[in-house]
Amino acid sequence: MKKILLIPFLFYSLFSFAQENTMLRTPSLNPDGTRISFSYQGDIWTVPASGGIARRLTIHESYESNPQWSPDGQQLVFQGKRYGNYDLYLIEASGNTPKRLTYHSTNDALPKWGADGQIYFTSRRAFVQLEWESEIHRIAQNGGTPQRTLDATALMPAPSPDGKFLAFVRGACRVSREAYKGSANRNIWLFNTANKKYTQLTTFEGQDIYPDWGGKKLFYLSAQNGRYNIFQQEIDASGMAKGNAVALTSFTDEGIRFFDVSADGSKIVFDRGTHLYLMDAKAGAKPKELKIEVTRDYHFDPIEHKTFSKSANNYALSPNEKQIAFIVHGELFVKPNDKEKKRAVQLSNHPYRDDEPAWLNDSTLLFVSDRNGNFDLFALQSSDKEQANLYKTFKLKIKQLTTDAADEEDILIAPNHKQIVFRRGRGQLVIADLLVDSIKGVSLQNERLLLDGWATPGGLSWSPDSRWLAYALEDLDFNEEIYIHGVEGNQKPINVSLHPRQDFDPVWSRDGTKLGFLSERNNGDSDVWFVWLRKSDWEKTKRDWEEEETPEKEKKHKGDKKDGDKKEKKKKAPIEIDFDDIQERIVQVTSMAGDEDDLMISKDGEHFYFTNDKDGSGNNTDLMSIKWDGTELKTLSPKIRL
Repeated sequence: MKKILLIPFLFYSLFSFAQENTMLRTPSLNPDGTRISFSYQGDIWTVPASGGIARRLTIHESYESNPQWSPDGQQLVFQGKRYGNYDLYLIEASGNTPKRLTYHSTNDALPKWGADGQIYFTSRRAFVQLEWESEIHRIAQNGGTPQRTLDATALMPAPSPDGKFLAFVRGACRVSREAYKGSANRNIWLFNTANKKYTQLTTFEGQDIYPDWGGKKLFYLSAQNGRYNIFQQEIDASGMAKGNAVALTSFTDEGIRFFDVSADGSKIVFDRGTHLYLMDAKAGAKPKELKIEVTRDYHFDPIEHKTFSKSANNYALSPNEKQIAFIVHGELFVKPNDKEKKRAVQLSNHPYRDDEPAWLNDSTLLFVSDRNGNFDLFALQSSDKEQANLYKTFKLKIKQLTTDAADEEDILIAPNHKQIVFRRGRGQLVIADLLVDSIKGVSLQNERLLLDGWATPGGLSWSPDSRWLAYALEDLDFNEEIYIHGVEGNQKPINVSLHPRQDFDPVWSRDGTKLGFLSERNNGDSDVWFVWLRKSDWEKTKRDWEEEETPEKEKKHKGDKKDGDKKEKKKKAPIEIDFDDIQERIVQVTSMAGDEDDLMISKDGEHFYFTNDKDGSGNNTDLMSIKWDGTELKTLSPKIRL
């Protein structure tokens, strides 16, 4: 399978430009407020505080950010992923090869310099086996072994210039949840290094983050109006808040993402939107947008060639079983259903995601794509009248079938290829007729709503006669049940599982006698179950089944057809379902250790095929089969991945 990814850069050039949507991030002011460091393109840069031409200090394929100036302004500490996770690095402000300071397998981030020359940072090391939250550690600027600073979980450290206090944050809510209010919110705390006393400085029920000192004043971001703005709080000699915090900014449309204060507390730099701003550290001061010129170049080649021999997903077999459609990296491909023929043909080429291929016929594919802003249904056919085969044609046409503002996904074409069902939005289940015109192509007709609720139907499955749908749906206790829903008329869905534990992934047997599904109703792991659709089948004894001739035996009695005889095309007989007390006709097929998954049923309805993850690791999965009565358990292929 081959695919060429062409990233749309036409010129490989080196150029500079004034700041226009350049996303300069995590700025920091040097001690005297004359220079700014920041992160751009995952590298560390410096620039005069007045703006102008920036200088790149690092160039590496890893992402590097959060630079912080040393107290003497001669060095910068920053965080980078050069070895797979965030570590701290030290670099001269004039530029040199960065020195790695931390080596732990966890992330070390958000460094701040202390007056003692130590670098304080956020990590998860000592308490990781007991606590979810982070800890504060420190390390000498020359390196060495990091030491835990506090006996409490905390993050975002900010040591005061005189070394008396350590401001930090407590709380578990993500910083990105700007308007959050609740018990997981983040607050600013203060640790007195002399008397070891902890004091909570902010009590706002929302988010207070990123404390930073400017002289004897503490600054931080707070989302009191729903957006992050800079606040200033005076601290007395005992470490208590002196008066109320003062808001220095009052943005309401887009908040501040990060900021830094000069050592004397006179200047503030911050990033908001795609720009950097500088302002005086006082109420009423007007921020000034900085005009910064950066030179940029690509870290990697702008054109990348890749050959994929795996990572395909959402495959679909054509009705004649001669071709396979599948998705790789959001693009649609087709190849012959022959392991000796390796070449695949790319059918779609769009920067947005194409997914869920489904064959309407041997020359028409339906799929979903978010190329117009949300997921809609599309049809793909050959536009070459002389070559309808999608694998061979050089001319393709794609037609959009739906234009609703909500996403349409989980498409499933009926076995008779005359109807399609799909999910719209969160809980709408929509059915429509499929019309194929030689001139107009594919269109949807007679669209109607089968289901409209808050829960999302999952595991959609058509009955062989195209008259029924089975799916799993959560109730108000978030417990999934199996439903059968008639598609003709205004029939209501019928719950056929009726159990307080999870039932999901229904599968019809093609002989129309059983509806298989997976259930966690015994022992907490998923096993294979099924429900008898006809009461007469359920009432049969073991002897009845043993004495009943199978279609294969009848065929032997009548004699095989002669070579060359054409196969008779039998119309699918309507499936008979006895709904009275159907939940009483449920049968457990497997009870193995681990989870059963990927359920399928043989054509004659006699055998169930499934995978079994013995130990829950995902690395010890077997492909197995079993007869519907629990006998003839076999391992078809050990240790597979589906």
